[in-house]
Amino acid sequence: MRKPSLVVVSPLPPAWSGIARYTAQLLPHLVESWKVSVVVGDGEPVDPMIGPEIGVDVIHAPSWKWFEQITDHDRIVHCLGNSQFHRHVPAMVARHGGVVLAHEVRMNGLQCLRALQSPDPHWLSSMVREWCGDDLGREIRALEDDGGIAQQFHPIRKRLDSADAYLFGPAVVGADAIAVHSGYAATLADAEVASSAKVAVVPFGHPPASGERGVVDHGEVITTFGFVAPEKHAALLLEAFGVLAADRPTARLRYAGHVGDPERLELVERARDLRIEDRVTFTGRLTEHDYANELAGATIAVQLRASANGEASAAIADCLSHGIPTLVTRLGAQGELPNDAVEMVSASADSKEIAAAMSGMLVDATKRREMAAAARRHATTSSFASAASALSELLLSAPPTR
Repeated sequence: MRKPSLVVVSPLPPAWSGIARYTAQLLPHLVESWKVSVVVGDGEPVDPMIGPEIGVDVIHAPSWKWFEQITDHDRIVHCLGNSQFHRHVPAMVARHGGVVLAHEVRMNGLQCLRALQSPDPHWLSSMVREWCGDDLGREIRALEDDGGIAQQFHPIRKRLDSADAYLFGPAVVGADAIAVHSGYAATLADAEVASSAKVAVVPFGHPPASGERGVVDHGEVITTFGFVAPEKHAALLLEAFGVLAADRPTARLRYAGHVGDPERLELVERARDLRIEDRVTFTGRLTEHDYANELAGATIAVQLRASANGEASAAIADCLSHGIPTLVTRLGAQGELPNDAVEMVSASADSKEIAAAMSGMLVDATKRREMAAAARRHATTSSFASAASALSELLLSAPPTR
């Protein structure tokens, strides 16, 4: 029996993109039910292990307009994120319909990037006025007139974020269905989508659960994974570690992920003020091998958030798959994780509350073992196979690609 054909529009590794990494992990499960082609930009390098090795046809599009004539595939899924890798997606959705796999719902950055390519200097403010109202539209128009989108890119994006704009609706016009990874994201998407497009929650894929972790014998290692940024409460975590450090002399804090120089220097200076600079490490961007070593060496993980944009965290998924007891903020998709698999603090938690939660996890070895077991169970039920199956059901329920 012929497999139906599926086009996946997504970046692929080694692109520095969490969505690229996620798609690469999803593809081996999609090929079980679909004849899969992945469309990437012309000249974008692709890991040679992705492609014929797993039964996937990788298409390098010399121009995204090249894809306008492709109509001989049964279904299409557009992987959508808030970065430069996805500037072409809204136009492709409008042309071909299909299913949008939205990895987050706030698209202000994406729309600012699209505005850079528009010949209309007021393209963005016109969109904002239509989707967010006249007042905010006028503010963005004034910023556009004061040097243009290129010069005012960051102030405009900051203003959109502070106004709690999402601009998700104009990114998915024409979609037949929209897949998100949490009930929280579905609520945001429903409020943004001005059409009858179905919004469905599909599992966020987790890597295979690892076996029991060995005993970490080099002190208490508290690790936070991913980009070091204000929205990840990097400074608040440092303050909490400063509270904890006095009572736990072997504890160390590791920021495992990319950190920009301004953020790193500010955190280093604060660690020096707290007299804990020799116990805080910044790894910088990690290779896959080094990332695996960081996962293996963590006693507990701490993944905080200051705000939620409808995203699910690949870093948290990796932690749970590895059975790492993990502390998260009860916010967005993180707040929907099983209570026995993670420890949660409120979105308003201060440094003392976070320090107390970390201390409780470090003190109670039995609790850590129970959390590790529950985390692996959750990772198993939320596997990439289950994510691919749910996405396939949604694709089959959508109309054929137009």
